[in-house]
Amino acid sequence: PPSPFHDAALDLPLYGLAIMPCRTRDSDDGKHKAKGPLLSKFNLWKRPPGQEAIRKWMGQFSEANIGAICGLSGVTVVDVDGGEELVAEAIAMFGDTPLKTQTPSGGMHLWYRHNGERNRNLRTSHGLDIDIKGRGRYVLIPPSIRIDGPYAGQRYKFVTGSWDDLL
Repeated sequence: PPSPFHDAALDLPLYGLAIMPCRTRDSDDGKHKAKGPLLSKFNLWKRPPGQEAIRKWMGQFSEANIGAICGLSGVTVVDVDGGEELVAEAIAMFGDTPLKTQTPSGGMHLWYRHNGERNRNLRTSHGLDIDIKGRGRYVLIPPSIRIDGPYAGQRYKFVTGSWDDLL
């Protein structure tokens, strides 16, 4: 059956997203996380992959989820691992955004234009379950599906907005 990557990969670059295939299951050796990238050194890429590379990956990684490389896509994503109260606190800190996506566990990705933001973990500095993902980081995006754990089978989905908000 077609995968999230196969279904969406050719359209997402039209919105400026630098995409890559991500795992949908653990590796045979059990050493890789289920949601990690299938390509190494993506954080060193200087430009988004072209249609030729994407088509190759569609054939090579037939079961892949799909990830967006944040800075290279021109976005910074605030990854909130908490409920509505923490999402409201993140919006108070960083401003509102028209594009919000939900993770299978109920977390929220708040999407902003990239302005050189660095990656930050606010768990240690502020005691908040929030990560700022900028240059060299990635997030899984709709229509990816969580494949393990208590949220297996749940999709990443839009809460407000759409990819059109990136244009």
